[in-house]
Amino acid sequence: MNRNIEEWKISIIGAGTMGLSLALFYAMNGHEVKLYNRTAENLEKAKTQIISSYYTLVGMGVMELEDIVKVTSRISYFTDLKQAAEDADYVIESVSENKEIKKGIFAKLDEYCTNECILASNTSTFNIYEFVKVSNLKRLVITHYLNPPHITPLVEIVRGEDTSDECVDTLKEFFTHVGKYPIVLNKCVEGFLWNRLQMALGREATYLVDEGLATVEDIDIAMKKGLAPRYLLRGIFSMYDFNGIDVLNAVFNSTFPTLCNADSAPFCITDKVSKGELGVKTKKGFNDYTEKDISEVISDGEEKLISIVKYAKNNIW
Repeated sequence: MNRNIEEWKISIIGAGTMGLSLALFYAMNGHEVKLYNRTAENLEKAKTQIISSYYTLVGMGVMELEDIVKVTSRISYFTDLKQAAEDADYVIESVSENKEIKKGIFAKLDEYCTNECILASNTSTFNIYEFVKVSNLKRLVITHYLNPPHITPLVEIVRGEDTSDECVDTLKEFFTHVGKYPIVLNKCVEGFLWNRLQMALGREATYLVDEGLATVEDIDIAMKKGLAPRYLLRGIFSMYDFNGIDVLNAVFNSTFPTLCNADSAPFCITDKVSKGELGVKTKKGFNDYTEKDISEVISDGEEKLISIVKYAKNNIW
């Protein structure tokens, strides 16, 4: 394992939304990046979006316009997997959530990469340790980034039974070096750490909607105007310290029995799926985007997220 993390060469397998964002992030942080996709057409789309995202960062004062050539020239594009992966120190698989595709990709990576290269999956769904086979299991790991990773600073390291301490410790050091905040899940469980928290909150929110107890709009306001700023400051357990753990003990005992404990998707979700109202990608979900330019909606969201993260890094975290 190359201990000189500042010189790590990064290979990203899959040039979709997450893959291209990862390529931009690591290029911004001085690393040579190889971005692989099966089709040249998708690589061209990725190039266009990378440049667009860079201009957004410039507009928000995060990057300098004069550095765009320097940054983008660090990214090379490949439709040949072997060429993309063979000299990498850290490979991030970010293809579609399909077990057979991932299994095939890792089999080839095991053949093409050095035995010390860290082989990681960006999956948000699968326990890859159940079906991925590589010759050196100590360097197989899940590194789950939050979308979009060139803006959002959190990354989860999800260990397998055979993932080595050296692999995890080196990744933590590397992520800290590039400005990420790494968290570690010591055993692969369904949904990992961040998504399990999000799903628990989502289950209660959708329950309140299905029961007619609150509107979608008011729940979103409660999240943005109430929970979000408080947890941005302290997090869950630090907040408990300020609430009073004895008080929480009583509240938990009285409230937990009334919380939703459903084990399947709620009606307000399945109903939207049946109607084909899938959110931004269909221009209609819980909100209506039919009169809006989706690219502008996404760009506006990225700009606001950049502002939040930038402020938090400088003033809170």
